[in-house]
Amino acid sequence: MESFDHNNADLKNAPTHETVQTAKPSAVKGKRHRHDIKEADKSRIPTLDWDRETEHKTTYAPLLTVAEKIEPKAWLDSLKNRPDKEDLFAAFDGFQEPELAHFEWYEHTGQWHNRLIHADAKRAMASLLEHEHMAGSVQCVYFDPPYGMDFDAKFMNDALQVAAFRDTYENGIHTYLSGLRETLMLARELLAEPGSLFMQIGDVNVHRVALVLDEVFGPENRVSTITFKTTGGGSSKKGISKSADYILWYAKDRESMYFQGLYEKQSAKEWCDTQTFAGGGDFPDGISRALRPEERNDPDRNLPKGTDLWSMGGLTSQGPSDGEQGKPFEYNNIQFGPGGLTTRQWSVDHKGLQYLAKSGRLWTNVKDGEKEANAGQLRLKIYRSEMPGRRVTNLWDRTIAATKKHYPVQTGDLAIQRCILMTTEPGDLVLDPTNGSGTTATVAETWGRRWIAIDSSRESLAVTRERVLMQNYPAHLLIGSEEGFKKEQEIRKKVGVPPLPKRPAGRGNDPSTGIVVERLPYLSAATLAYTDRPRKSSFHDHYKFVDRPLGSTTGRVCGRFTVESEYIEDMVSPDEVRRPSQQKRDTDWEERVKSALLAGGLQSESGTKFAVDELRSIIDDEDDQQTFESAQSNLRWDASIRDIISGKHIDADIAIQPHDSIVRVSALNRMVKAVINRGKSTLIVIGIEFGPGTESLTRNSAVNVIRVNASADLHLKGVQDRKQGTGPARLFVVSELATDIQKVDSDNFTLTLNGLNEFNPVKGDVNFRPTKDIRLWMLDIDYDGLQFHACRIHLTDVARKPKNRKLLQTILRNDSIDAERIKAVFGYVSHPFPMPKNGQVAVRAILAGGGVATTSVPVVKGE
Repeated sequence: MESFDHNNADLKNAPTHETVQTAKPSAVKGKRHRHDIKEADKSRIPTLDWDRETEHKTTYAPLLTVAEKIEPKAWLDSLKNRPDKEDLFAAFDGFQEPELAHFEWYEHTGQWHNRLIHADAKRAMASLLEHEHMAGSVQCVYFDPPYGMDFDAKFMNDALQVAAFRDTYENGIHTYLSGLRETLMLARELLAEPGSLFMQIGDVNVHRVALVLDEVFGPENRVSTITFKTTGGGSSKKGISKSADYILWYAKDRESMYFQGLYEKQSAKEWCDTQTFAGGGDFPDGISRALRPEERNDPDRNLPKGTDLWSMGGLTSQGPSDGEQGKPFEYNNIQFGPGGLTTRQWSVDHKGLQYLAKSGRLWTNVKDGEKEANAGQLRLKIYRSEMPGRRVTNLWDRTIAATKKHYPVQTGDLAIQRCILMTTEPGDLVLDPTNGSGTTATVAETWGRRWIAIDSSRESLAVTRERVLMQNYPAHLLIGSEEGFKKEQEIRKKVGVPPLPKRPAGRGNDPSTGIVVERLPYLSAATLAYTDRPRKSSFHDHYKFVDRPLGSTTGRVCGRFTVESEYIEDMVSPDEVRRPSQQKRDTDWEERVKSALLAGGLQSESGTKFAVDELRSIIDDEDDQQTFESAQSNLRWDASIRDIISGKHIDADIAIQPHDSIVRVSALNRMVKAVINRGKSTLIVIGIEFGPGTESLTRNSAVNVIRVNASADLHLKGVQDRKQGTGPARLFVVSELATDIQKVDSDNFTLTLNGLNEFNPVKGDVNFRPTKDIRLWMLDIDYDGLQFHACRIHLTDVARKPKNRKLLQTILRNDSIDAERIKAVFGYVSHPFPMPKNGQVAVRAILAGGGVATTSVPVVKGE
């Protein structure tokens, strides 16, 4: 098995970055999702009182557009020592009418793929509900928001992330709680009736957050508060040190909630500490006795090797009996009862007790020579090797830390793993609204769960994309496979569980058929005593260890997934998308950009340096039609710029794009049209990120278009004062991927990624950023202009090359790989590819810090 396929799940078709450009404005206009508000009954439960914003009944729901389609199995197939297939991505979508599905969004159903979404969490969840009708589709939500203590800019490297954090902290704890409530309401709608939400939080706000969760879910649906140890503690001069965090667990409906208990293995010392009646052991010399205090306190040192430990279980149950089970029983010439049998009875009949005695399962501490004893003094021996270990409780006292740090704030894998395994089955859908380093996604992928991960940080997406891709996942033995079905039937027979009627046909790689896991018979007085009596098989029960798979091997890659972002069409009125506080930040953003322009000027892509002498608003100085066109395209400023060398003046129009949006081709087209109507020849577009296709428009437009990337540093208060050497020169860059197509023979080409041409409009030079500033790049070797398929993936992190190379070799098996193709994965020259049927290829590079650069490159046969 090379990857899991979720054949039993489907997904509505969503627009790609490219196809959304072709639609009419009415088709891409976002909707508003009305909240399914569960009003709190204040007469029944207390609620938290804070300075709530005006109650928002709706959340804006933009379209989510697909930027990348990644099929790791197809990519790995391309690395094997065999010719490329006709279409490596033929089965990615699985639409019955693929041509229509590209343009009739949300009307066609295709193959499920996991999803990594760059967006504001609330807007993304509203989109899932409103456009894709996913209410009741999610089985588990793991929500790890900021803990609500301080706004710390040191982790902020992305404009949308900064905006999200400012939304969170604008009015301190009051804004924080209002935002949490809205997020939780949306999460509750997405949850299925048996589903669960886990919210991770620190000790500063756990008490407040618990009351907000009570309000949204209802206190009757509170399941537990889990305390988990995160560190060793450390020291503090101002109070007790912190060494734990909390997970608040709520169900959509507690009565119908799905739950599977977990067990953790115990050392001999841990086992001894949990024995209510001291416990005992069968010693190597043949003696069976209770443990002495020094043996319980330090079994590793004081117990002889080979001692078989056992616990002392009870042999009576509640309620008296007039029959045989209420009468005394004789063992080792001692009569047990009638004391203890006036209000209780034996758990099994006398024949069963005799069987237990014959099997060596009984033990008593009654002294020799005594003839009578209380029934409770006769105990049942169950060996440590027959028990699953300690059942996991809500106190996770073993330190849970990240196995490897990928992100400044990262939760330990085990905490998320336990939450997912307790409340989901293979094939279920897990949602993480605050993705971070991608731990939820990797844990879900490891255990065969489907996943959707959302984050407002591009750095988060960059880290997660690499982490999900470059991991050797266990290939669990699935019940849908022939081998797995056979093994499952054997285990069921062993523990007394009815066999499965038949194997699921054609779903050998689908984890929703189930993972074959370890089981142990549940041992009690009844199951042991009635072993030789088949009519008592109804007593048979078992422990199922969902975290202990059987027959798993290494060598699996993750399933197919997409990278997506929210699409907020510029034609939409800002009032429909942004609340007053957000509009204020837009205004602040524009003022910051204007100040930086006036202070430092610009430089064209050819290297000509310009000073910005004046900025004038054009909205109020135009006729009605031009004012409308300018406002709709964010074309709001007229600039007088001056060539510093020649002194020549140029009249240019400047469009300052919103601080949390991507500049798309459609928006750029509208700007160019507005500039032409105004009789201008130069357009300067300032934005955080430029979408695919805009570089072509920049080169071929009748208007001289200068794309300017504004740094997120503009968002951070006092950043220019704090960072030495930081000034206007760092705030604007104009960049484009530098690529080269070469013909290697009559039928094949290669693409070389040389780096990034970065034009600094203020500092006054053209900077070439080498390939070391690119952390990962992808190549679509036959770009059709409709969707970007990551046919070739290239890893460029030098420090991890040996590890990644070894990982690929392990997954692919050494005898099947093409050494030259593997070598190309870790470089900047692609392996040869045939002439694209569509005449062009596309390159998408992930930069240091998480930024994205995309370009399409024509391929000509004569090259």
